[in-house]
Amino acid sequence: MTLVFGTPRQTDVDGFLDVLTTIGDRHGSIIQAIDARWVAGERHLRQAVRLARRSRMHEATIADDPAMELLCYVAGTRQIERALTFGIDDASDPVVVIVTEGDAAAAVEELCDRAVRPGDVPAPAVERLDDWFDITTAERRATTVSREGLVVERISLLAVDR
Repeated sequence: MTLVFGTPRQTDVDGFLDVLTTIGDRHGSIIQAIDARWVAGERHLRQAVRLARRSRMHEATIADDPAMELLCYVAGTRQIERALTFGIDDASDPVVVIVTEGDAAAAVEELCDRAVRPGDVPAPAVERLDDWFDITTAERRATTVSREGLVVERISLLAVDR
């Protein structure tokens, strides 16, 4: 798994997503763009990739498309429509693009050339994450587990709760 943080080079979201699809197809890679403010950390994304891969191996997928499967796990939901909340709404939003499988190195190189202007990793929108994943103040006070750890726990439950 490789992560590319930055902003889209295209000014429209559909054009950006079309370029990602083209690059993924060319390199045999699964590519998914996420609004970076929804990301609790790298461990959050690594766990989502692992769970999506495992669901495909066991033929227990949520979605037919591997990139959509990945998005569902990042969002911790079986509802595709709801998972789309984590997608890109505005081409000026910070993004993290996840690249797995195929010739990931070539896909990342092309992503940086054609689709993503690399940039800094933005801080997560913690209140938004807490609301989405139902992380309460009481829960935060009762544990030493980080917010990212709590998010990883929530998305892991998706694989168990069938």
